[in-house]
Amino acid sequence: LFLDKAAPELKSLVSVLHYEEAVLGGEPAQGTYVFTDLENPAPGLRTRVHDLFRRLSQVPDLRILNNPLEFLQRTAFLKMLRERGINDYSVHTFSECLGPIAFPVFIRWADDHGGPRSPLLHTRWALFSRLAWMTVLGRRSKLLVVEFLDTSDQEGIFRKYGAFRVGERIVPRHLFHGREWMVKVGTALKSQEFLEEELEYIRANPHADELMGIFRAAGIEYGRIDYSVRKGRLQIWEINTNPTIGCISAPGNGSSRRAVHAHFLEAFSAALRDLDRAGQSAWDRNPPSA
Repeated sequence: LFLDKAAPELKSLVSVLHYEEAVLGGEPAQGTYVFTDLENPAPGLRTRVHDLFRRLSQVPDLRILNNPLEFLQRTAFLKMLRERGINDYSVHTFSECLGPIAFPVFIRWADDHGGPRSPLLHTRWALFSRLAWMTVLGRRSKLLVVEFLDTSDQEGIFRKYGAFRVGERIVPRHLFHGREWMVKVGTALKSQEFLEEELEYIRANPHADELMGIFRAAGIEYGRIDYSVRKGRLQIWEINTNPTIGCISAPGNGSSRRAVHAHFLEAFSAALRDLDRAGQSAWDRNPPSA
């Protein structure tokens, strides 16, 4: 959809290859390979993804982004951020729920991007009752209990930031405002003041250095990070390796966020072109033998 609607000029540069269609034999085509959707590959695909990565890794100097063999799943990633003092909140697996927990909390699945699967739960009794109900659905090992962290400002406004890493570039994508603790595009507040703040964020890219450090700690070279800011410190929610790129409101359609989309589209397209140049340079240094 992104290539069709927002950036058709990139179709000659970017090819989408599904894991099911990937050919493991033969000489790989020149370019930069980006492994995406690593959070939850379909059953039976994980081995294929790993085999494909190993195959491509054997080609000297072929550029690959996102190593599926070393990818940190959400639970491990968030625990790492807490241990390093980056995040001020903790997450707990099902088996850890008898230990210390800072309430309130909410429950989500550890391997999807559907957001909370419960309201805020303020007591251990409420938590256990909800967990008992959710275990009927199975996948107990995928349940994740997340401590709620209030990142609202003095006026009760929550902010959700999103930014891409594309190779060696950080590309800001959005800044949503809301009065609910879970801010999504559909619940975001709209005003001229908020639009101007979002555009300033997109243009200034104020957290680029910190975000790059977090991406590197996670071993992710392509994806979108979602986060907030609390008392001047970044609080990370997740990294999505198969994010929606958006830009449905491409330049010229009259959207109130047209300038945001236009700036992102320019920066994101430039980052993709950088990947192509870097991939070609690596190939030119050491092309595959005949």
